[in-house]
Amino acid sequence: MRALLALASPTAARRVHSVAMKAYTADDAAARACEHALSLYQRSRLRASFPRRAGTRPRAADEVGRGAYSRAATDELMRRSEISELAGPATILELGAGSGRFSEQLAASVAAAGPRECKLLAVEPAGSVERLARRAASFKLPTTVVRAAAEALPLGDQSVDAVVVAQAFHWFPEAAVGEIDRVLRRGGPLALYWNIRSATTADGAFVSALSQLEELITDTYHPGTPRQQSGEWRAPLLESGLFGHHLQRADVPATWGGPLADCVDGVMSVSGIATRSERDRKEIKAEVRRLLRAAAAELGQDPNGELCFPCVEELWWTRSVP
Repeated sequence: MRALLALASPTAARRVHSVAMKAYTADDAAARACEHALSLYQRSRLRASFPRRAGTRPRAADEVGRGAYSRAATDELMRRSEISELAGPATILELGAGSGRFSEQLAASVAAAGPRECKLLAVEPAGSVERLARRAASFKLPTTVVRAAAEALPLGDQSVDAVVVAQAFHWFPEAAVGEIDRVLRRGGPLALYWNIRSATTADGAFVSALSQLEELITDTYHPGTPRQQSGEWRAPLLESGLFGHHLQRADVPATWGGPLADCVDGVMSVSGIATRSERDRKEIKAEVRRLLRAAAAELGQDPNGELCFPCVEELWWTRSVP
């Protein structure tokens, strides 16, 4: 399979995707018939993704207590991916925009890069679209909000100049790779962002309680649940032949925190925990609280005050093959 993918040209892969997507959107029976063709440039796990038309990550609770999207990291991602250098007029597509927290930073960063005619197209399939639309009214760029899935975008071929995804790409079904390539102009940038909790501070100090917290969180996920830390999300991009065979990465040290209760709520909202039974969540919450208090003690912080824990903003970028 991987040998075939390595030999397949981007043109051939794009033709396969075009045929398969027409069938996929027409009816499920035809979509199933096209799975064999799609496998020429997608991995065998695609079969399980066809019923998942949502193309989303679970959003079980408000993202309170999680790491903030820093403007510095957003600016750095725009610079390294060269989105900040796009010549206007340009359309930037954000997939999995959620409630618009990152969208707002993205719009501000692009707007500050220069006097160009840029606009933002924020796509979100979940129920937060209305909240996103209200928030978008105050963005620094003209913004259009669309309810759609990453693997079935209501956009024309090569209709956007750049694609950005924050915190969500690992949740996308593999068919999304071909859709992103279809709507992105040839050679256009794809920028990915994640905010990842860390057990190591910016100055290299290891926090044992935070390491135990990550082990606890990992244990709550059911087998097969997509996780950014697994790195499996990279394979569809690299094996498709549509974005070359190399992803670039930069890390920006950052922090997350707030009052203990907010920090606990933030951890409890991760999908592995949020989908557990009420009884399990109660037990997990008590342990999360204990570990965060222990982490605060290791860091010399007052657990009854504002807490500050380390995280890393991961920046990834690549380009569509011309």
